[in-house]
Amino acid sequence: MIDLSAEMSRLSDLGQLTGQAVESVLVGCGWVGERRNPVKGWATTWSRDDAAAWIQGDGPSVEVEFTLWYREVEQERADLDTDTPVQLVVVLRAYGTD
Repeated sequence: MIDLSAEMSRLSDLGQLTGQAVESVLVGCGWVGERRNPVKGWATTWSRDDAAAWIQGDGPSVEVEFTLWYREVEQERADLDTDTPVQLVVVLRAYGTD
């Protein structure tokens, strides 16, 4: 599983979660973005290693969702055919007045 501490730290330092600001953080942390919605001025779908992230919302405030997949392995070597992946989802929302 990847470490998201740099992303969380940088996102918590933002004054407001906007699409452009979140995109800047993800690019700076090595994520690869894809623009699936041509109306938005930022990439909404992101990937890095075995993790995915999405920037959701029309702005100015947005949500950021990270999905991490990991395997619980009791043996020294994982058997990718039999070990069941577990999903962990982290959602960041900015609350306050717009």
